[in-house]
Amino acid sequence: MAENARIARHKRPERMPTYNEKKQASEDLFSGEYAARQSVQETTPITITPEVKSFAAELGGLPIRVLVNADQYGLYGWCADGVRERIRYEGGSIVFGWTIWEWPNVLLTAEFHSVWQDTAGTLIDITPKPDGEETIVFVPKAEFPQDFDFDDRPVNHRRRIYVPTDHSENIRARIAAMKPAQREYESRRAAKVGVSIEERLRNELPVDPLPQLIDDFIATVAAVETKKDGAEKIGVGLISADAKLVRLMQKRFSQQQQIRTLIKAGRNSRTA
Repeated sequence: MAENARIARHKRPERMPTYNEKKQASEDLFSGEYAARQSVQETTPITITPEVKSFAAELGGLPIRVLVNADQYGLYGWCADGVRERIRYEGGSIVFGWTIWEWPNVLLTAEFHSVWQDTAGTLIDITPKPDGEETIVFVPKAEFPQDFDFDDRPVNHRRRIYVPTDHSENIRARIAAMKPAQREYESRRAAKVGVSIEERLRNELPVDPLPQLIDDFIATVAAVETKKDGAEKIGVGLISADAKLVRLMQKRFSQQQQIRTLIKAGRNSRTA
């Protein structure tokens, strides 16, 4: 689950919070996310698919699977602080990169993240996961130095992976079932508008609203995150939400619910 989608970067306060202050805020945030976990759509991809590999390539790396290990130093929402606290007591180093989350058959999200590397070179994600993921798909980025300021991290990236239903087989079967006179008639109609009979029949099908809706949702989430980045900080992990941010968040929720409903309806229609 993309934690940084919920805790946006923000302007630096005059006094940086201590580790213990972040730990308390992290526990409160984790509890809230855990309680609301049934509404979360994104999780670790079950398999590293060609789409995941292609997305990782756009991010400039190769995806690997990293074990999630519960750790006393890990901080949900402040991954780099938790890793550095682990290094302080246990040694090792910090590795930055991208965690790839998947909303199955909808979209992929790349969230900038950090994991702990032990002295043997093994990568371990010590940041708590409200949804209980036991692994993450991670794209290491070696060009980020050990002292990289996580507040300056890159913004999240997303890619739609939804693929509309392919009606080609049904269209071919429909044409094959036509009597010669009907096929000739349909071919003439298609020729008048400069398309094949297959294209004309395909154009008669209802437009699938999901591709555009998912693209709009991705744009809305990006707008929410940008707005959060510039919001006034009012406490550790808290920002001031003005009317525009509230409207954007409501729009995001509405689009998310529409996508869920349409995906479920499509899944049910295929199994009916």
